[in-house]
Amino acid sequence: MMYFLYAFLATLLAFLASPVLAIAGMANWRGMRHRVGILPAVNGSSDRPVIWFHAASVGEVAGLTAIVSAFIRVQPDWRVVVSTMTRTGLDHARRMVPDVHGLCLVPLDVPIIVRRAFVRFSPRALVFVEGELWPCLIEEAVRSGCRVALVNGRMSDRSYPRYRTIRRLTRRMLSRLALLCAQTETDANRFIDCGASPDRVIVTGNVKVDLMSSTPPSSRTVLRQMLGLPEAEPVIIAGSTRPGEEEMVFEAFIAVRARHPEARLICAPRHLDRLPDVQRSLREHGLPFIRRSEIQPLSVLTPDPRPLT
Repeated sequence: MMYFLYAFLATLLAFLASPVLAIAGMANWRGMRHRVGILPAVNGSSDRPVIWFHAASVGEVAGLTAIVSAFIRVQPDWRVVVSTMTRTGLDHARRMVPDVHGLCLVPLDVPIIVRRAFVRFSPRALVFVEGELWPCLIEEAVRSGCRVALVNGRMSDRSYPRYRTIRRLTRRMLSRLALLCAQTETDANRFIDCGASPDRVIVTGNVKVDLMSSTPPSSRTVLRQMLGLPEAEPVIIAGSTRPGEEEMVFEAFIAVRARHPEARLICAPRHLDRLPDVQRSLREHGLPFIRRSEIQPLSVLTPDPRPLT
């Protein structure tokens, strides 16, 4: 009943907003053409099977990159489609996984719209990365005979209570998964508690950690040189920050600098359109900074001591 209520409300809202969605789709405002189901064709021969990977944004795309690259090596005959929730995530995917056969923003989670997506792509498998699950997308996948999996799955302390609150809906989603690869035992137990079948859940670790450990020291040295950061200087990285989090990071960084003045901070907001707000906060905290796009090659020779954003 919970799923049908969700699908009904999603359809009702889409119907009420249909004039706006139609205009936005025709103008492709903020990528709305993809959102309403007007999707690009999948490149490659039509007799080759399709697998569809979905990641939320830039942070999840980092893990997706390794997964997709490995899949292409193992299954070169498959065609790969990648979707993301955000435009910055889509741009990052376009740069990081250029060998895929289709890229798009994920369609709105409305039955009639996701049905068009499955008609367009005809995937044999749908793979979610980390934790962004969409009820109608999963339901349509099952209805069309497409197997669904979640890889590098995690359920944060903040998400877990939310999933439990709507357990009837999450149970239906998670029970549809043919495979769930969790990052940790804690994540696995949380997914099972919320409705995943225990015999389909395995702990595989965090692919992002694997990527970091496999990065050769020489690459890290080159990256430090690109950013103008000497090897001896400790670097604090605050990645994928959200509103309110930067202030806590900056205050903590000021405390660290009081004892370790050589420390440097790299701050990467989750959404780049918030850069003006982050820069304003840096100024309010009295922290000089430089944006990554402003670093010139010469900075390799003359390191800039300011925080990076």
